Amino acid sequence: MYGDENIGIFFSAKKTDRISTNDPIKQDDREGGVGIHQGIFNLKMEIGKQLNSDSTATEQSAEGQIVDTSKPDYTSTTVDGNVGVFVQSGQREGLKIIGSLTYGTKQVNNQGSRPWNGEQQSCIFEGEAVGSGAKCIGVTPDSIHDLYMDKFNITFGKYAKNGFMFLVDNGSVVHLRDASNNGQDDFSDGINGDTTNQADTGTGTVVGYVNGLWKKTSTHLDTLATHTSLQNMPTELKVDQNLTMVSDKGIAYYADNGGLININKKIKQLQRKAMVR
Repeated sequence: MYGDENIGIFFSAKKTDRISTNDPIKQDDREGGVGIHQGIFNLKMEIGKQLNSDSTATEQSAEGQIVDTSKPDYTSTTVDGNVGVFVQSGQREGLKIIGSLTYGTKQVNNQGSRPWNGEQQSCIFEGEAVGSGAKCIGVTPDSIHDLYMDKFNITFGKYAKNGFMFLVDNGSVVHLRDASNNGQDDFSDGINGDTTNQADTGTGTVVGYVNGLWKKTSTHLDTLATHTSLQNMPTELKVDQNLTMVSDKGIAYYADNGGLININKKIKQLQRKAMVR
């Protein structure tokens, strides 16, 4: 990844309370969707290893660089403000999606044969159909859980500046699981892990920034009736993997505005002026 202020993978928040049919043609439906992920990842990203597609280039391309007088620290010789994983969806255990439709093959009721009309999300996640005549057909519910980030290698090269590996917001919960739970035991922000030379490290990297609280008004979601209310619960990062931090002047974990970080494994800092906040 090169250029300024890119996002590797983004889990969007629902923008309205409107029930979405996930019709890709309709703006209202695109805004009514939410970035929930129940599966597994095996992510690899290299951020700022080079300045553009030409590995010998000494400056960013004009297309990749942000030139803004309000951002005087952005330069043509650095890759600034990039994010590996940005989670804004509000996904966490106990979440209820209110009657949205999702892509599928089984019909809920007489919705027609359009490809975006399938089982309701409430069928998929909660086993309950919503609406007159709606039925869940052949569905085993998959209750929404925290967003699992199990296997990943998101690293920051020598041109990376002030980037984020994980940016978690809006009451979402991200869990970095260990090998005993389908994940991995160790990770690093260094291009070459704990053998990364200081000349090849990024500057000002934040591995985990966690911000704010879960609110119904900002997530446009709800709490399962059987679960403790999610209202005002902290955005959270659960860390069950050892971190080797190599960024110069980096921050391992930073909780802000009520955010919560649960660190259950070790942090090893190899470069100068790294910190945990």
